[in-house]
This record gives sequence, structure tokens and C-alpha cells, in this order.
Amino acid sequence: MAKQTRSSKPQSETKAPAPNLFEVAGSVQVGAKAKPSRPELALKGLKRYATICQQLADLEAEQETLRGDLIAGGILDHFVQAGCQRKARPENVRGVEDTASASIELRKRSTNSALSEDDQELLKANGIEFGTQTEFVIGKDYCSNTEALAVVSAALQKEIPDFNKKYPGFFQKKEKAVATDDSLNQVFQHGDNIARSLLQVVSVIGIKPTLGNK
Repeated sequence: MAKQTRSSKPQSETKAPAPNLFEVAGSVQVGAKAKPSRPELALKGLKRYATICQQLADLEAEQETLRGDLIAGGILDHFVQAGCQRKARPENVRGVEDTASASIELRKRSTNSALSEDDQELLKANGIEFGTQTEFVIGKDYCSNTEALAVVSAALQKEIPDFNKKYPGFFQKKEKAVATDDSLNQVFQHGDNIARSLLQVVSVIGIKPTLGNK
């Protein structure tokens, strides 16, 4: 009589494939919704609040105008002249008038503010160096390519060899030109007139006022 034997080796379990991360991503509804009509609520003090908000908006506009007048009325000239004499970035100063004073600072243009093509051409024409900031993004041709996105999903969970060969150009980089400390210093290697134009490209002027009592 034949004997049946059972293997003590456990049977391997079939694992479910990993989910496609792009298919299970939560959806976000895009598009403007029509605003429903709202019931009105009488509020005491609302007019006063609205008036103050408008006054603040008007004051902010006047503040920006006065700031521009201060820069054009002496600050820019001082930094241009002091920097050209020094052949480098000048020291910050303290502005004064009666009981008011302000820290006046010449700062390098933020890297969040990319140099335009015109800015770059102006700097190049005058021998001013500037930097390049790079970030990588998914190429727009692949953003809706379900096959490619599925491969990315798998690659995030398990390394996939030759991924870039299979989908060349999937990853792209974005570059933007930005002002550097060298940019600011090199501006003052030029004469006053050229330095004045270049300075407004690679820098910003900060004004921090305080008001004292007599």
C-alpha cells in the first residue's frame, strides 16, 4: 500500500503587488465653485472696522511711496558713492531726522527672486558674476504617463535597474540665475552711473525705522 507523505516545508505565500502610489493618491477637486448667496447679518462696528482696513491699505500705499522717495532722495546715492570709493559693498548706515532714526541696509537680492533674462544680459555686459540655483522636477511629458508613473511607484518601493535608460528625460532640472555676494561687490568696480543701474538689479535696500521721544 503506497504511503502518502506530506512535506513539512510551508508553502510560499503569494504577495499582493504593491499598489501604484499614483493611482491611490487622493484627488483634489480643481476649479472655482459658484458662491452661494449668503444671508445678511447686522454687525455693530463693522463700518468702523472696514474704515480702518481701508485706512491701513491707504497708509501702506503711502508707506511704499515714501520708501521709494527715501531711496531716491539720498540712500541710493550714498551706497553708490560709498561703494565705488571702497570698490566693494559699503557699510550699512543709520538714517536720522529729528526724533526718528532707521537702520539702512544694503542687502543682496534674495535667491527667491530670479534674475530675468534682461537682468542677466545687463550683468554679463558689465562683467558681473551671478549664480545658478537648480532644482529637479518630473518632465511635463511624463506627468500623465501612467506607465512611467507606475514604474516610478515601483522604484520608490524597490530599486529598479536601468530606470533612466528606460525613461530618458523623466527627471528634469530647473535652473534660475540668482545674485550672489560677488555680484554685489563687483557692482562697485564700475563708475557711479553704471553702478547705480547694476545695484538695483542685484540688491535690495532695507529700512527699519524707529521713532523716539523728544
